[in-house]
Amino acid sequence: MPGNISFNYAIFQRLQAAYVAGSATATGFHMDPANPGGGFCLLYPGHPNGILGKIANNNAMGLAGLAPLAPTAAASPLYNMFSAALGAPDTIPNNVPVGGQMWPIMPPPEQVDPPPALGTQLDQLWLDFNAGSPQPLLNAFSQWIGNGTPDDSPQNGPLTQPGFSTLQPPPFAGAQTGFLFAASFAGDDGRRNGDGGTPPVQLSHVPPNFWATSQIFLYDAQGQYQTPMVLDANAEFYVCAVIGNSCPGQPAGRAFISALPINVICDAQCFNTFLSPAMPLPSLGNYDPMDANPTSEVYFLAPLSYGVAAFRFTVNSVFANLAAALQGVNLGGTLPADWLKAGHPCVKVLVTSGEAPNFFPPMGNVPLSIDSSPLYDRHIAQHNLAPFATALMAIKKPMWTNFILAQAGAGPNGLVVQAPGWPAEATRFYFAIPSAPYERYVAKGGHRGFEVVREGVPKPFPDGVILRQTTPGARLEIADHDPGHVRRVRHGPDRFFGMALGVEADPARLRDHRLGDVEVVHTAHDSTIVGGFSLRPTTG
Repeated sequence: MPGNISFNYAIFQRLQAAYVAGSATATGFHMDPANPGGGFCLLYPGHPNGILGKIANNNAMGLAGLAPLAPTAAASPLYNMFSAALGAPDTIPNNVPVGGQMWPIMPPPEQVDPPPALGTQLDQLWLDFNAGSPQPLLNAFSQWIGNGTPDDSPQNGPLTQPGFSTLQPPPFAGAQTGFLFAASFAGDDGRRNGDGGTPPVQLSHVPPNFWATSQIFLYDAQGQYQTPMVLDANAEFYVCAVIGNSCPGQPAGRAFISALPINVICDAQCFNTFLSPAMPLPSLGNYDPMDANPTSEVYFLAPLSYGVAAFRFTVNSVFANLAAALQGVNLGGTLPADWLKAGHPCVKVLVTSGEAPNFFPPMGNVPLSIDSSPLYDRHIAQHNLAPFATALMAIKKPMWTNFILAQAGAGPNGLVVQAPGWPAEATRFYFAIPSAPYERYVAKGGHRGFEVVREGVPKPFPDGVILRQTTPGARLEIADHDPGHVRRVRHGPDRFFGMALGVEADPARLRDHRLGDVEVVHTAHDSTIVGGFSLRPTTG
């Protein structure tokens, strides 16, 4: 079952956005980390002078050292400050009494005259967040206080504060409006080959193994960074994707431009080299943990800044939905649930809105979709959810990892195994493929650099052909197996089919070698990389 409402993504990010919208700044006053205006900081939840801390000494209202929260909502200054900001027009006071002190209204009201002591709340975003009865954001905030103010914001790992809030993408000087991207590597600036910008960038601007370098991370509900070896059946994770704006002068998001919300979606997929059957993940911005709404909104991105779009990954639900999606896919006689246990899920994140139209579009304004390539389209990133470890002491016989193959573009595709540091004389690599796809799409091409293994090697699934690599770096060519993508007809029977990678080695002969990741690289007909996956060796 899904866990609780997320404080960081459903509540705190909306509080930030309402303040930013009302003040028209994402970097000053209450967003100043060093000397926050009024002694209160909204930059991140754990700031010493933030929601969970105490008011700084520079406060001019006599509130220094006081806490904005109390054990109940009614006794919490911050709840009363927010609540009073939702009064009727021209009735909002500048301050509200709580615990014998006068606290300033937040978001601050716009002043009217007369009377000078009252204002009117014109922050439309704050009103939108609280439209309805009970007021959604305020109600969620009250419940969070009553639950003991649990903090699920990142406490360690790559998204730890205050470091993450200080990161800036390299500026793209040609950007005149918000220039958005899903980060495919650390320090990503969003530039992609063919985007029409100056100077042009090469394909190598994005790492060729972008599925391993993308800035998509797993956290748990306590804000702890996770790199699990397995995804336990009853576990729940936060999929946190870094989204950036590399425009040096213009912000982005609904807090600044109401007509251009930054919307992001995320699909969980079966382990694959390019694409597979999928299920959309629910947004962690949903007030109801059971809500399946897949759209996560990043409410604002300052110029040259990164933010995070987050999604709920409930293992049982993802597993059940992917197993259902695999029905009818040729898995070599293996049941979908058993197939998934020998592979791993992965995710694809897609920024669907938030920019001015036709602004440096990818590759001549190719339609944006979940099967776009991160090499060309800055709006998409993909990632394997866990380190896929291959224990060296256990690979005297082939260790198999299941994956799904999908057609990328028109024409023959290819699979290449790359294994830097692995000695050829001590290592063997295998591909397994169900018999029917093998006969239709592989056998006729001759699979140069691979030989059929007819005995002595256990199969990963009952109905399959095993191919052993005989030439390091050989490309296994697979004929076009999805006529629907070019002829606009119903997809063929083998749009997706299962395969497996086998790794076999002599552990004793590997100990003196510096082993890199084993990577399967999926290439299109012109040899450009469209995807892949990585397996990481361990000594355990």
